[in-house]
Amino acid sequence: MIDPGPIQRPDRFARGYDGWVAWLAEEPDDGFDWAAAFGEQRAARSTFRLSAGDRTVARTMASIEDGVFGHAPDLDRAADRQDKELSPIEREFAAFVTSRVNGCLYCTGVHALRFGQYSGDRGSARRVLDDGIDAELPEHLRVLADCAAALTATPATFGPEHAAALAEQGLDAPAMLDFIHSVAYFNYANRMVLTVGEPTGPPPSPTAQDAT
Repeated sequence: MIDPGPIQRPDRFARGYDGWVAWLAEEPDDGFDWAAAFGEQRAARSTFRLSAGDRTVARTMASIEDGVFGHAPDLDRAADRQDKELSPIEREFAAFVTSRVNGCLYCTGVHALRFGQYSGDRGSARRVLDDGIDAELPEHLRVLADCAAALTATPATFGPEHAAALAEQGLDAPAMLDFIHSVAYFNYANRMVLTVGEPTGPPPSPTAQDAT
């Protein structure tokens, strides 16, 4: 275990925490080019390198990440659901709620920020940050939040009533599977991030959050 030394530990949920320190040492550098294999952005994340020291595991994780979250969307079309997939807004909201339920300040902050950027609905993001998943939400987000929370807390409690509620919101079977995969991946990611390190840094100021 690594002693992170004196750090400023966040004490509340907020959009945009960008600091994270590891409690575990990375494997010695053996010259492997992580950036060439997995992309510079992913290779720069210690959370990825720590959880994927085995190259086979790393390739599997990278494939899952690409399949579930892909690339940053065209914000002019972020609300579109195409090819029977979730829209980027829905996918980020699923990750946001999952992270909030699990209490991962780092992942919650990242996905609250992206959800707000993609949707423009910073009010809903703020209410979930402040009040949790029972916060007042528009109907579509309310259904997504309830279904994501059920999957996150106890996956077996996700049942026909949840599927029916998602269908009423326009999600067909492939989109529901996409939703389940998004929640499942972040159920894993939250636990990994909470196990091998912790967020650091002061929470963004209200003014800075309103601008993002």
